[in-house]
Amino acid sequence: MAEKWAAINIDGVLLTDTFSTIIHDFVVDNGGTYDENTERSILSQPQSVGGAGMARATGKDWTPAEAIRLYFEARAAYVREHPPEVSAGAPELLERLKAAGWSLISYGGLTIEHFEAEAAPYVDMFDGPKYVCTNLVRPGLREICDNVLHIPYSSLFVVDDVARVGMEARRLGMPFIGHPSQHPKNHQRKIMQDNAIPFVDSLWQIDDGRIEATHGHIPVS
Repeated sequence: MAEKWAAINIDGVLLTDTFSTIIHDFVVDNGGTYDENTERSILSQPQSVGGAGMARATGKDWTPAEAIRLYFEARAAYVREHPPEVSAGAPELLERLKAAGWSLISYGGLTIEHFEAEAAPYVDMFDGPKYVCTNLVRPGLREICDNVLHIPYSSLFVVDDVARVGMEARRLGMPFIGHPSQHPKNHQRKIMQDNAIPFVDSLWQIDDGRIEATHGHIPVS
């Protein structure tokens, strides 16, 4: 396998962000307050942890499993009317990375069937296992390197929409660029700013120059 890998998060990077709207509305509609701490307790967490965060935020007497079941019911209803789309600039980013010699892998908290269905036109651009479900090992970057790709941490370039993943990338010495949601109630852009995590507002900003800068596998500062 090639030593240079780019890990592209599926929901919020490869695909448009649907989670911010659904999670915000789910919490608020069930009597909770959606703030930065609520978001931290849910986004890019294992489903069992995120479910506990939702139950706590709403004050409901739900088990984590019950909260997750109700959330996914709400999500199914939402995506029937508002299906996720491929993010603007994502196909071109994949092409730029491939042209620069990077192998591609995607990852996220849902199953590979979600990846194969929603990213169908681009699945063949990805390499090796193509997609890794990280639900049980969130954020999952260490596991992708150690257990799936068997590469040094510094050889994985990560693009994700959640600051927590950027903090883990920094800890492990991985190049990272954030792509926070534009949803007005999403707090990830602020959290990235507060923690000096590099980010872009558009995938078009991850241009050839930025990609070239990662060739030396320089850890984010």
